[in-house]
Amino acid sequence: MADAEENLKVIKEETDKYKQQIGEMQDQLQEAELTFKHKIAVYEKNAAKNWMKARVWEQKIQQQIRENAYMIHRLHMMKGEMLPEGCMTQEAMRGRPEMWSPPWRDAPRQQGTCPCVRWSSHPSPDCRPAPSPPPTEEMSLEESWAATSLPP
Repeated sequence: MADAEENLKVIKEETDKYKQQIGEMQDQLQEAELTFKHKIAVYEKNAAKNWMKARVWEQKIQQQIRENAYMIHRLHMMKGEMLPEGCMTQEAMRGRPEMWSPPWRDAPRQQGTCPCVRWSSHPSPDCRPAPSPPPTEEMSLEESWAATSLPP
């Protein structure tokens, strides 16, 4: 019986020793898991920052491409080179000043009519206002009236 109690005591000590080792290993596992989770969070944060930086640089590159295309276009315009057909064409819009000629060109010269009235805020006393342009298909009567009442 003394041998059995002694064996029981040795087995109990070994069991306690193994339980202690298991506890230490669980603590180490938890610590390693937290360390790896922290590292993953740091890497994800850096990845998000790098992605944002990449988007900013992509936008800057696109802006630079647009600016370069515009500058090339201006260079061609300044050199007087022919541009490709359909490039920067302007369609005629209703009511644009280019669609009707100024009244002093269309109307015959009348006594005392002066084209300076359109540009001067203080016309000379012997000048009469120029006649308004006749309404055309491109320009309604209201647009014609607005065109003559306001200086260009």
